[in-house]
Amino acid sequence: MSALALDSADLCRMLGQVSAALGAHSEEIRELDAKVGDGDLGITVDLIGKALLEFAGSTSETDVGRLLMQCGVAVQ
Repeated sequence: MSALALDSADLCRMLGQVSAALGAHSEEIRELDAKVGDGDLGITVDLIGKALLEFAGSTSETDVGRLLMQCGVAVQ
């Protein structure tokens, strides 16, 4: 079994991909949420994606654990 190696650069690239996916599907999520709720989840998802993208592009953190913690703070 091989170990999975993930560094901060890899994580930032992944955050960029997640951000793009969230933005690409935010309207679909909003429409689905509107059928069972108030329809604001798509807006929240889009804001989270933008916050992650901004954070990933501006951080100089190299510790993956701290980077993940800071992601959580960035999307509050």
